[in-house]
Amino acid sequence: MENNINGRSEEEMEAAAADQAFEEESPGSAAEQEAELQKEAVEGTGEAEEAAETEGKEAAETDDDMGEQGTAELLETIDKLEKKLAEHEQEKEALNNRLVRLQADFSNYRKRNEKEAEKLQSAIVAGLIEELLPVLDNFDRALTQEGSGEDFRKGIEMIHRQLLDFLEKQGVENIEAVGKEFDHNYHNAVQQVESDEYESGTVVKEILKGYILNNDIVIRPSMVIVAK
Repeated sequence: MENNINGRSEEEMEAAAADQAFEEESPGSAAEQEAELQKEAVEGTGEAEEAAETEGKEAAETDDDMGEQGTAELLETIDKLEKKLAEHEQEKEALNNRLVRLQADFSNYRKRNEKEAEKLQSAIVAGLIEELLPVLDNFDRALTQEGSGEDFRKGIEMIHRQLLDFLEKQGVENIEAVGKEFDHNYHNAVQQVESDEYESGTVVKEILKGYILNNDIVIRPSMVIVAK
């Protein structure tokens, strides 16, 4: 019985000693574990910082490369635009110079045409006068001719015939009036009268002859009297 008690006491003592030893060893082990964990944490933090720094440097280098590339492309684009602008300015200047030359040429051309038109008009007038000179000569002869009134009348009729022939050669004709319906393009009414012979709006009398050139240009409208 005593041995049993003593045995339990020894076991209890051994257990107590083991617990004490564990307690003595545990604080040291926990401290070591904590130190180890802190060391690992520090090492992990350092590695993370180093990795972050490396990534930052790489990103910065990438940004620098991209920035330099973008700047180079921008400068190249600006250079191309400046060249195109210079080309357009040259083209614009060339077109302006060409326009100035064309305007000068046109002005000279117009002046030449005006001078030629004046010369042509003068030549036409001179030609007409030259053809009228024989008529004037006949008037001179008629005025200086001695004889009866009948001879004088025949001379005037001959001159009148010459004038009509001359005008006909130039394309000039009389505008028909009496018996024709009034047309404001060819007739100039100076009076309206009652008429039993003509219908209303018909020319009943011609006061002054009208003339037309080439059946197109009215030189002078006929002055007429129109039936009411």
